[in-house]
Amino acid sequence: MNPIMNPIPTSSKLEHEKKPEEKLVHLDAGTLPGLHINLALYKGMNPENQLYLRAGVVDRLIGTQKYLDKVFPDLNLQIEIRSAFRTAEDYLSLKAEHENRYDDWTRSEDLAGRGTKEEYVNSMLAKPGGINDPGHMTGGAVDVRIRKKDGTFVHLEESTGIPGHIPRPNQVITRSPEVAEKFPEMMRFRMVLLEAMESQGFHNNKDEYWHYSYGDADWAKANNCKPLYTIEGIPDSK
Repeated sequence: MNPIMNPIPTSSKLEHEKKPEEKLVHLDAGTLPGLHINLALYKGMNPENQLYLRAGVVDRLIGTQKYLDKVFPDLNLQIEIRSAFRTAEDYLSLKAEHENRYDDWTRSEDLAGRGTKEEYVNSMLAKPGGINDPGHMTGGAVDVRIRKKDGTFVHLEESTGIPGHIPRPNQVITRSPEVAEKFPEMMRFRMVLLEAMESQGFHNNKDEYWHYSYGDADWAKANNCKPLYTIEGIPDSK
């Protein structure tokens, strides 16, 4: 079986013999105490609202929240999980969503800076079948934001007010000069998030302020070592 096309794991399939840090953990208030899990991205795609990450990633996210509480107590910030482990079905669903969004933009919004449809989709989603396993499909990558503990939204990017808005490529860069110049408060919060995540060993994709990983191919390249997590390490249907 092509490992990229493995079906969505069930709880019984997750009971596999792995090192503790390699196990996939179901995300909920019990496994991620003090963090907020936002399931909006998965509506309709994951009816059971079951998100997973490697245990090693979960432990480090808990450490990230503790770091925020200790180092930035006056900011009253909370880590928000927006995307975690993805199956091949998740990838195809998100790919279709981005393609439809691009088609909408051709009718209602300037596409300058986004390239062709294929270029845009590939910039937003790591394509399966390449040299390296997509981070989300290994359970080692996570998309995060920060918000206030009372639920108040913390702006980390400029919004156009257009439904399905995705900021311009030059604004999603973690250390975007444009954001730093126009929106210094947004950049301040991005740097707080970056500091907290890096304190726990996460690697940030410099082109996406929200994307962090631990143990996947990107993390391994940044740390000059071998990946800890691969698609082959994900439990399959057997």
